[in-house]
Amino acid sequence: MILMYVPERRSETVQLDISDLPHEWQIAGAALQQIDLRSRLRFFSFVAPSYDQLTDAPIEAGSFVQFDVPALDPPVRAIVHGNDWNRKRVEEALRRICAYEVKLMDGAPYPHYTFIMHFGKAATGAGGGMEHADSTAISVRSDEDFANVAAHEFFHLWNVKRIHPASLDPVDYATEQYTRSLWFAEGVTSTYAAYTLVRTVYGARGNFTAI
Repeated sequence: MILMYVPERRSETVQLDISDLPHEWQIAGAALQQIDLRSRLRFFSFVAPSYDQLTDAPIEAGSFVQFDVPALDPPVRAIVHGNDWNRKRVEEALRRICAYEVKLMDGAPYPHYTFIMHFGKAATGAGGGMEHADSTAISVRSDEDFANVAAHEFFHLWNVKRIHPASLDPVDYATEQYTRSLWFAEGVTSTYAAYTLVRTVYGARGNFTAI
């Protein structure tokens, strides 16, 4: 919706330059290679192998907290923007969710993964998440609401991003694309997200339980 493209050149390598950010802001590309950083000039460059991979890799710019989720290999990073969240709770929930689903699916399909999360006043609209090939962008009111969305979006790594309706491939950015297969793409994902939470995050009283 922001970056224009030439249809017949979508497969070419693309570079995105971002400049003139406020001095106190940070910037992070979920799945992009950062090739240049001149902090004094507030100039950042990212490169992607194709336009499609650029559009499938959200970029966060602003004042946020960034950390690696512990004990995960391949690595998983969290970028959190907003208030009304507890780092320990978020770290532990993400660790359990990711470890369980990677084990369930017999391996991770990514070299590294990024959760971009907006909490509290930084959340927009009704909340929810959007899956990407190696990342997700989640918007919820508090960290008590995020675990189900995180488990759902992380499972989309396999179901939708690697296994998806033929009618959605290739992506057509100019027109709507319809499919009758959302019962599988979203329904199966929601089912496995529920299994994940029961088996890793929430016990009968809403407390953490063992994997």
